[in-house]
Amino acid sequence: MGKRDYAMLRLLWDNALRRAEVCGLDRVDFHALEARLMLKGKGRIDKEPIDLAPATVEAISDWLVSMGESRSPALFVSSRDTRISVDRLYLIVGGLAEAAGIEPRSEGLRQRVVSPHKIRHSSITALLDLNGGDVRSAQAHSRHKNLATLIRYDDGRQQLQGKAAKTLADAILERGVD
Repeated sequence: MGKRDYAMLRLLWDNALRRAEVCGLDRVDFHALEARLMLKGKGRIDKEPIDLAPATVEAISDWLVSMGESRSPALFVSSRDTRISVDRLYLIVGGLAEAAGIEPRSEGLRQRVVSPHKIRHSSITALLDLNGGDVRSAQAHSRHKNLATLIRYDDGRQQLQGKAAKTLADAILERGVD
C-alpha cells in the first residue's frame, strides 16, 4: 500500500488533482508510454488528457506492478480490492502526515490537518512561486475554470491584503495623523 499511497501523493502534488479525481481514476485511464492520464475533471462530461511528469509515471507504474491481479477497474484500490473512496483518501493523507510528524494545529474549535485539498492548494501556490506568479500557467495546470480563483491563490501567496493594510497604516503615520 505504500506504493499506492506514494502514487496518489504524486498525483495530488505534481498534477494538483482533486481527491475525487484521484479516486475516480481507472487503470485504463493511465497511459505510461505517452506519460498521460485521461481525467474527468470537476464539472466535466468527457475525460481529457493531462500530462504526467516522469516521476509520477514511475510511481503509478510501480504501484500497478505491485498491485498484481485485481478485479476492480479502479487505479487505486484498498486492501479489499475496492475503489478508494474520497473519505478514505482523506484519512490516508492525514495518516501519512501524522506518520511524518506533521501534527495538527488547533485553530479555534477545529484542527488543521494535511488533506488532499491542502496538497492541491500547496502545489498551486508553489507553482506560482516557481513561475513568477504566472496565473494562466497555474490555471492550465490546476484546471480551474475561473481565473479569479487562481488570483486569490496568488494574492494569498503574496500577502497583498496585509501589504496594502501596512501601506495605508504607514501613510497615516507619515502624515502625522493618529
